[in-house]
Amino acid sequence: MGEHEKLLSRVLRGTSDSNIPFDEICGLLRYLDFQEHIRGSHHIFTKQGV
Repeated sequence: MGEHEKLLSRVLRGTSDSNIPFDEICGLLRYLDFQEHIRGSHHIFTKQGV
């Protein structure tokens, strides 16, 4: 199981949300083909159909 799959598993379990660094979540969303838009300090992730 790769790094992104392990992180996705942790997120989906919901038991360690506060222990996951922001940059790792951003990397996971990019890996899952989400488009990132940054406005000021806000990171907005979108994906068709989600």
